[in-house]
Amino acid sequence: MKSPTRTYLTVPFSEKDEAKKYGARWDGRSWYAPPGVDLAPFARWSRSSIRPPAVEFSHFGRSHGLHMPDEALLDGPTLHRVPVDGDRPGERSGTYVGFSDGHPAGQVWNWKTGGDAKTWSWSGTTATMVVQDLARLRAEAQRRKSHASEERAEQHRRAAVTAQTVWDRATPITDGQHPYLVRKQVPSHNLRITSNNELLIPIQRDGQLSTLQFITPDGHKRLLKNGRLLGAWCALPSPSGNLSDWSNGVVIAEGYATAATVARLSNLPTLAAFTATNLKSVALAVRQRYPHVPIVIAADDDRQKEVLGKPNTGKEKAYEAAQAANASVVLPHFPITAPRSATDWNDLEYWSGMEMAKAQFQLRLTLFLDQSREHGRCLSNALQAKAQRTSTRSI
Repeated sequence: MKSPTRTYLTVPFSEKDEAKKYGARWDGRSWYAPPGVDLAPFARWSRSSIRPPAVEFSHFGRSHGLHMPDEALLDGPTLHRVPVDGDRPGERSGTYVGFSDGHPAGQVWNWKTGGDAKTWSWSGTTATMVVQDLARLRAEAQRRKSHASEERAEQHRRAAVTAQTVWDRATPITDGQHPYLVRKQVPSHNLRITSNNELLIPIQRDGQLSTLQFITPDGHKRLLKNGRLLGAWCALPSPSGNLSDWSNGVVIAEGYATAATVARLSNLPTLAAFTATNLKSVALAVRQRYPHVPIVIAADDDRQKEVLGKPNTGKEKAYEAAQAANASVVLPHFPITAPRSATDWNDLEYWSGMEMAKAQFQLRLTLFLDQSREHGRCLSNALQAKAQRTSTRSI
């Protein structure tokens, strides 16, 4: 078969020489078969064999059990929930996210089969799309991205208002008034409870209430829907009541109970970041505000996951945060009597006793603070010497 007009092709770079042998040409943007040539040798590079990105992504999701629409939404970072094979009516155990900016790509998760992310990348190239389609796709992606950002900001604003309303209606409690605090043997630093006995933990960002964590009497935790957690924390004072003075250092931990434990072990103000992935954002926010304050990450050690061959998220995210914010990491070291399920400093205090846990934390804290002070002295001396040399040259 011959075509009276140009027939545009999708030719991988590694196959360009072969395509040229058959008569393919390059017009500065794309390969094409000239008018009048036999198209049979070019069949494998035909654009008609490549599905549009949204269609191809849908087929990819279906191959992993997700009930995708005919054309998937490529509007990342928005996540979309869909049913999967084996779901009951109303269930949506699948998640997908697709991106159209740059080279179309995405991921799907089937929570029925374990939830491991499956990554997709479009088999075509930008040359497969005509210039007008490519420009439209990129403009639409940018518009969706901007809209999603504005929508998230509005959701965060509404969640903050809801958080303040819930907080104002809740009842202040004292130590020992909630089963979770009793079980964890930690104090209530001005916490509150709801009418259905959920413990409320305030989470602030830039000094304003951003969101809330709810903890049921049996320890189930959840965060307020759409609340902004990234870079937000709950600040806990040291036993001496020190909260605003961070000059001697500040400690960052994951959960509230761990942070409350670490505050009394370290005698330093402590911040609860609530998730391992939020440690880095909190550490960077502290470092930006206080460039020279020693920062310590009191990490969870998810050692039981390492035994199963899974990532030790608590430790890995702590070291990632420490590297980004010039901080130090202190990991709990458990006695042999402690079970593998023990992971944090609150668990260590339970299995070792307060005095042993405090001695362990203080030893590591002292070493780090001594190193920080020595580093600070060296830096100060270097800056003074540099200033003196500059002054001498100017004379």
